[in-house]
Amino acid sequence: MDNNTYEDKKLNDSDFAIIVFRAKTDVFSLIVALNSYGVAASTTGTPKEARIGCGIAVKTEVRAIGTALEIINGGGYDSFYGIYRTKTAGGRTSRTRVI
Repeated sequence: MDNNTYEDKKLNDSDFAIIVFRAKTDVFSLIVALNSYGVAASTTGTPKEARIGCGIAVKTEVRAIGTALEIINGGGYDSFYGIYRTKTAGGRTSRTRVI
């Protein structure tokens, strides 16, 4: 089963956000919620910097971080761990924790 959405092709691969949860159910729930707001979102691997057991996370646009936080803070996402921003420039990739 492919868990990526049709929106995946719209994501910028050089600058994006990774939203990490401790539970996979919250990953899939947030993807559905973001897509319902018209925001591109799909699954991706959990960044090694997170040092967390859940192997998948939400990949979305950096500009969607505010919308994602509104959804998360609205409740039902008890396993929320954090948000990382991934940027690639000149062949180098950097990842920083935003929240």
